[in-house]
Amino acid sequence: MTGLPPSDLNPVEAVWSLVRSAMAKTAFETPDDLDRVLRRGLAESSFDLT
Repeated sequence: MTGLPPSDLNPVEAVWSLVRSAMAKTAFETPDDLDRVLRRGLAESSFDLT
């Protein structure tokens, strides 16, 4: 086994980095609030997740 590839080859890592920094100090009242904000942010991003 040669190990895992660098994270820059994994587009999900880039998305997670953006999400984590954008929501670092955000508190959500309900799980639905979190879900809505995450979906909106991903829809507005330039990443094609399909």
